[in-house]
Amino acid sequence: MNFYAPEAGKVVRLNLTKDDYSGTQSVDATDLTSVGWQVLSFTFPNTLDFTQSYNRANISYDPASTVGGGSSANFVYYYDDVSFNGAAAAPISPATLFNYESNT
Repeated sequence: MNFYAPEAGKVVRLNLTKDDYSGTQSVDATDLTSVGWQVLSFTFPNTLDFTQSYNRANISYDPASTVGGGSSANFVYYYDDVSFNGAAAAPISPATLFNYESNT
């Protein structure tokens, strides 16, 4: 998964949940964040019950924080190109920003 973090040294957690919320599996990214775009990977343990159908995914940024994020720039994060089962995420390329509210 390509991930943009506003701060370095933060944990990113991926939660998989069953449709009826009867079971959840969570794992932290293999690396802590650095500022800017990076590729994060998540490795679930072999003890995960693969016979279960986890069909909901949730990303948590800095889950241990007790400070509310709101609109603070330090809590705005982005993710893109999520892939599963060992598929490679798309390479990170420079972003082009457009201002759709101006005439330029």
